[in-house]
Amino acid sequence: LCEGEHAPFESPQVIDRINRVSDKARAAGAFVIFVQHESGSGYLEHGTPAWQLADGLTVAPTDLRIRKTSADSFHKTDLQAVLKAHDVEDLIVCGMHTEFCV
Repeated sequence: LCEGEHAPFESPQVIDRINRVSDKARAAGAFVIFVQHESGSGYLEHGTPAWQLADGLTVAPTDLRIRKTSADSFHKTDLQAVLKAHDVEDLIVCGMHTEFCV
């Protein structure tokens, strides 16, 4: 979703900004969650090359991942439970494809 002919505007620059924000969050002791869309088959099928996070995106071993199958990161995911379990009160949200992914 971030490379090739359908890449969003300034995709490499956005990935760089996401990496900088994520690095600062980790350095401050916060954790980073990647919400990753997938489909049951075809394009964006879990585990396929198209499903992978964007090239250049820095992911640390301590980062969490939430799998989603709709345009809503909370719908049928455990995101709310994860946030509550970690007593999260404030979020910094970033990403691409705001109409679908963010």
